[in-house]
Amino acid sequence: GDYAIVGAVFDDVGSNVNQGSAYVFLKSGTAWNYQAKLTASDGSFEDWFGHSVSLSGNYAVVGSPYHDTRGNTDQGSAYIFVRSGTAWTEQAILSASDGGPNEYFGYSVSISGADVIIGGQYSIRPGSAYVFHRDRNSWIEEAILAAADGTTEDEGFGISVSISGDQIIVGAFENDIGKNAYQGSAYVFVRSGSSWIHQTKVTASDGEEFDYFGLSVGISGDYAIIGAAPDDLGSNGNQGSAYIVEKK
Repeated sequence: GDYAIVGAVFDDVGSNVNQGSAYVFLKSGTAWNYQAKLTASDGSFEDWFGHSVSLSGNYAVVGSPYHDTRGNTDQGSAYIFVRSGTAWTEQAILSASDGGPNEYFGYSVSISGADVIIGGQYSIRPGSAYVFHRDRNSWIEEAILAAADGTTEDEGFGISVSISGDQIIVGAFENDIGKNAYQGSAYVFVRSGSSWIHQTKVTASDGEEFDYFGLSVGISGDYAIIGAAPDDLGSNGNQGSAYIVEKK
């Protein structure tokens, strides 16, 4: 809509080096005007708050993957903010129910309506992404998503996430495809009632090893876009590409 949010992971907040912040801008005509600066109420140094951001309606979610929580170093957190007029207020701090140290929950985030999906760079599983649903002013962990065919080599599941209505896409950039190490893939899930069901796995038709397909993802309606930043194109090593796929 008329709002944009931008993360600043290395912003120093008070004496906290690299605590991080996020800035909200409002469009007026053709201009984008600063409206608010968001910070974590419990922020600390090297939290990297703002590493991932997403907006939907009057709600924003901001990832802080290096935040220490529940006694775990770098477990990670995600923060929900809600807008009232021109003010943005922290509503909730989300963390994984089964989280542990060095999982970087909040490395990726996406919000759509009353649903948020949050991924981590690593996890206790081969990789996980967490869905939270808003019930009035509370955010409840609804599902933990994982690759049905995941192995110990698939820790990249959750590096990127996107949600749109009843569809979710999760990138798994370290997924081995056949003999191609780290070719990468993306998994699509659909909502059925209060459950999220794996629908399909997407891979690149011309994929090669170390393409990291799934490093970034986005979904809207019947289309998804999937990034492969180190993809070689001709003689250009690591030029990078993005693939658009259509649901049929």
